[in-house]
Amino acid sequence: MTPLETEGTRRRSTGRASIRSWRFVLPVLLALILGLAFQGSRGLWEPDEGYYANVAVEMIASGDWLIPHLNEEIFLDKPPLQYWAMVAGMRLLGINEWGARLANALWFTATVLMLQLLGTRLWDARTGRLAALLYATSLLPFVAANVLTPDMSLAFWSITCAYCFVQAGGLTDEHDTAAWWTALGLAVGVGILTKGPAILIFLAPLVTLFVVRRRWRALSCIWGYGAALLAIGIGSLWYVPVILDVPGAGRYFLDCQIVGRLFTASYRRNSGLFGGLAVYVPALVLGSLPWSLLWPVLARRAWKRRPAGKAWRPSAGRSPWPMLVLLVLLPLTILVAARSRLPLYVLPLFAPLALGTARGLLILTEPVHDRRFRLHRVGLLALWSLGLLSLKAYGSMIAPARDTAAFARELKLLVPDPGVEVVAVDRALNALPFYGYRNFEHVTSAPDDYPYFAPTETLQSELRETASEGTNHAYIVPAKDLESFSRLAHEAGTSCRDAGTMQECVVMVCGQHG
Repeated sequence: MTPLETEGTRRRSTGRASIRSWRFVLPVLLALILGLAFQGSRGLWEPDEGYYANVAVEMIASGDWLIPHLNEEIFLDKPPLQYWAMVAGMRLLGINEWGARLANALWFTATVLMLQLLGTRLWDARTGRLAALLYATSLLPFVAANVLTPDMSLAFWSITCAYCFVQAGGLTDEHDTAAWWTALGLAVGVGILTKGPAILIFLAPLVTLFVVRRRWRALSCIWGYGAALLAIGIGSLWYVPVILDVPGAGRYFLDCQIVGRLFTASYRRNSGLFGGLAVYVPALVLGSLPWSLLWPVLARRAWKRRPAGKAWRPSAGRSPWPMLVLLVLLPLTILVAARSRLPLYVLPLFAPLALGTARGLLILTEPVHDRRFRLHRVGLLALWSLGLLSLKAYGSMIAPARDTAAFARELKLLVPDPGVEVVAVDRALNALPFYGYRNFEHVTSAPDDYPYFAPTETLQSELRETASEGTNHAYIVPAKDLESFSRLAHEAGTSCRDAGTMQECVVMVCGQHG
């Protein structure tokens, strides 16, 4: 056995021993508390949470788990794993905020667990434990655990891919392990079901590192081909049936999940020349608070101590630092270059950032063995965690304009019958079906050029339907547009009455003339 293989075996046995230690449970327990606390106390905020909750509720009502629908129209913006997870939570806890957000809290906790395993595997148990604590208490991952988007689950599958890659021998010349390559393929495949090809952005550093380090030998890794085929097979379990069943779905997937997001501004996600830097730099720096405050100090001290570089790597084998650097910089470069940008897109980068920060902290504070110093660190961590919980509790007390729970409570006073069709005009209220108004539709006063698979219906068309159906519809109209709405309703042959005003909107109940 070579020295490299001996070191790998030693670290694995050390890692197994550390997992049995009670200290291993602490970061996971903290993450579970942070993730679950006040998880159901805040109403759903538009627009994103409204979309996902609407689709999940329709899945429960229709029993169709294959093709997502938004307001009874086919909605193919994202694969179904996020909806399935939400449906499972709502089956368990009911159609409420707790049920909808349960999966996100569990993804958050699972990411902390996987990061601890990776840190232990790369260095030691202290590094893994500290990295997990830093991630669990970083601002943006903490917030994302309470927001209904697929980014939290994508972060889990991304760090799981890195862990499987390391275990499969991606950083060493150990023999390829079929089980870990299979696990890697499984993680990539489920990642595809989470957010489509986006998982490949965070897989690119691992592929790059593997090819650079093994060169031509990388082409002979049969288990790598097997992992790729497994990932494609798992992703195809959803994409292929939908493409075969829904005309135009394949073309839409190509635009919505690859070409349109990367190269066009049609999805209106900070597509300007410097939009990537304007979105992602603050997201990474502010989202890593309070630990990003330590980055300048760590960088300065690391530069001064650069001759002692061996402290930054394992006692044998290749350094994990190139992998960590690639895991951050390569995806970030792709995300900045792409034309569709939102802060949560960089969420998978926080795991390698936390791991690098943790390792730097342990190295640069190694000379400090004072017990009071360690107690101060624990006290500060506890204080910050309480601050995060207070922030989450405060978020449950405020009712901003995009909180659909507050809107639904006011609407019930004006439209007490949940069976009446509710039509929101030029306002995102897609979570209303989640709050009982299952007969809901969103329309625009002018044609909307956003590239949905099913174009949004116009107000004029909906008013004509109201006149022809002969049943009452409750229109939620911005107060500033009431005059133009009344004119269009009259032209469509629809009679309307003012049911009341709420949140700068007027509720108009409309039906046939006479």
